[in-house]
Amino acid sequence: MRAINELYNLETVSQNFHPQELLKHLLNESNISYKRELVAKGNKLFNADQESDKIIFISSGMVTIEKENHIYGFLQADNFIGCENMLNKNNNFFDIVTFTETEVIIFKTSTFEAFLRHSQEGWLYLYMQNQRVRQSLQKSYYIRRKKGTEKVLLGLQYIKSIEEESDSQPIEITYSEISNFLGIEVNSLKKTLIELKKKGIKNPFQQNEVY
Repeated sequence: MRAINELYNLETVSQNFHPQELLKHLLNESNISYKRELVAKGNKLFNADQESDKIIFISSGMVTIEKENHIYGFLQADNFIGCENMLNKNNNFFDIVTFTETEVIIFKTSTFEAFLRHSQEGWLYLYMQNQRVRQSLQKSYYIRRKKGTEKVLLGLQYIKSIEEESDSQPIEITYSEISNFLGIEVNSLKKTLIELKKKGIKNPFQQNEVY
């Protein structure tokens, strides 16, 4: 029992079944075909409530997790998208939209599923990826529940941290995109940013990155 606990503790699972590890296995399989694409900002990779025949790995860039044009979260590079509902066979609940220019690797769902079925611990890769998406949404929900200057500052810091974790090029983000994510009016956002500046609190984005 101790050996099993050591093998499947949270830290070990996070390391050994990270999406990057799954990608390595997929790319090393000679019978699995894939294609790479560079997708411009604002393109929808998945449609909510529609079945899809592809699984996508984000090589670089960021995507938004949206529902009815509202941003509910962000997902950075080194994540798979499209497999969140594979365990219960539901269609995608969210739209997935490129937030920056995004490089992706595209696999067919059928070959992706077949690989996981033939892998003794394939379910752990799905579990780990689903946890990463869930944690992103939980973090976003926590920020959206805050109020005033705290909400704005936490939101900006969070988006900036995702950008830094993904090791991507500096992103340009608009007032409307930030207000969409935080669930506040653009004018309220601008006033809050002015208040933060008066208090000497630095905006984590450079001045020319928020417009």
